[in-house]
Amino acid sequence: MPANPIRPETRTWRNWAGTVVHPVVQTAEVRNRAGHRFSIEAYNNTTSAIQRLIGLTLHTRTQLRATGSGWSFSAIAATDGVVLDARNLDYRTTLQAGELESPANHPPGSMVLAQGGSTIHQLDTFLAGIGKSLPVTGSSNGSTIAGAISTGLHGSVPTLGAMQDQVRALHLVTGPNRHVWVEPASNPIVCPAFAERLGAELIRDDAIFDAARVSLGSFGIIHGVVLEVVDLFWLRASRHRVPFGPGLRRLIDTLDFTHLGTATGCPPHHFEVLGAPLEFDEALVTVIEKHTDRPRDSLGAEANWELKYSRCAFEVSEAMSASPKASLFDIAEPYDGLGGLQGSLFRNTTARGAAVSSAMGLPLGRVGEALDAVHALLAEGEPGTLWQLRYVAPSTATLAFTHHAPRTCVFEVLGPGSPGTMELLRKIWARLEDLKIPHTFHWGGLHELNRATVREAYGADRVESWLRARRALLPSGKLRALFSNEMLRNIGLAD
Repeated sequence: MPANPIRPETRTWRNWAGTVVHPVVQTAEVRNRAGHRFSIEAYNNTTSAIQRLIGLTLHTRTQLRATGSGWSFSAIAATDGVVLDARNLDYRTTLQAGELESPANHPPGSMVLAQGGSTIHQLDTFLAGIGKSLPVTGSSNGSTIAGAISTGLHGSVPTLGAMQDQVRALHLVTGPNRHVWVEPASNPIVCPAFAERLGAELIRDDAIFDAARVSLGSFGIIHGVVLEVVDLFWLRASRHRVPFGPGLRRLIDTLDFTHLGTATGCPPHHFEVLGAPLEFDEALVTVIEKHTDRPRDSLGAEANWELKYSRCAFEVSEAMSASPKASLFDIAEPYDGLGGLQGSLFRNTTARGAAVSSAMGLPLGRVGEALDAVHALLAEGEPGTLWQLRYVAPSTATLAFTHHAPRTCVFEVLGPGSPGTMELLRKIWARLEDLKIPHTFHWGGLHELNRATVREAYGADRVESWLRARRALLPSGKLRALFSNEMLRNIGLAD
């Protein structure tokens, strides 16, 4: 971190996919003392360093945004001020019984404090070492935890929510002289003495907590996140070509798995559908079962990174763009029994950023209608254009794009990063709007939201509740301006 007031040194910040290239005043870096070894003293030292950086940016009247892996396709992390590179802030520790408000309600090892710069991969590795796991992750584990929760990163577990729904408390640095520990009053996590050891103001408020879980990076710097973790588990994945007929059509709108012949009709641990517009008569359906022990009849994901069937949707899209005559089923082979830990199946993508994505949250029951409505448009897409359906339980976070009940279907369109793909996406967005199909947008995906469309998607009450929480944590206009950016101003969330 610079020791003197920040001097203008215009540089460029670029996200991972190259969809956002933005001039910035300076990139600042805060490092932990003592490497990766967590201690309260070292953690508090980092808090003080972040506060000094906030004070310097306030003094120079520039904006400040924390960035991690730069995974978002949107400009949510962009700023024309100072970029705080948080990737070195990666302490991880379990909270002990004496640090918890109600140890009886939180079994030993079930609450983990992770610094905001910790990646999902780092958390996977740390947790596996103590016999624990995150309940759910996204399709890739390269995101930082702060970025993942701020944008609503999700998997496809119909019975669980997105990443922010496993958050139980947040430590936010909100000014040069203030930092706060936020948790719900309805489910307090740490004892007041723990917050005192951090020097943090303890705030127990459900509305503020719900807003802060999907903060779009604008509630201050996310220094620490408490995650509720579970016992380590294994996954067994299968992916098959399935006719896109009446059975699959009913399934994507109901999640009643009796339509595919399962015994109980209950959703599996993970379910997704991947399709190519010109091969609409079939789709790739992935079903993942959860096991307490490693399934004996499974292939080992850890030893098969290079196999075609281990590719994520972005890698498939890039491969199809490079081989325009290839079929989806040639690039992404069906398989049966790919087994491993969550972190080995949902790993860091090898995609190079050539594929981009827009993901829309739809209420269950309108999925088939939406897909049929835009199918002809999808067929106009360039080679590499794909559609994907994933499902999560509705989130209670105020501005979570996955808030649709009883389940949110994430309808994602992927394609090459080109003007043609943007033109296609605009047509799809307009078509859904014309048909009045309710939809929200993944905050980290491509979108062209504005003040009116955000309020239409979430309702004025939700938006105002989020803004009230932001004002409570950032009471001065100068602080709110500090943690804003052009995107927030355009969508009316910078006040």
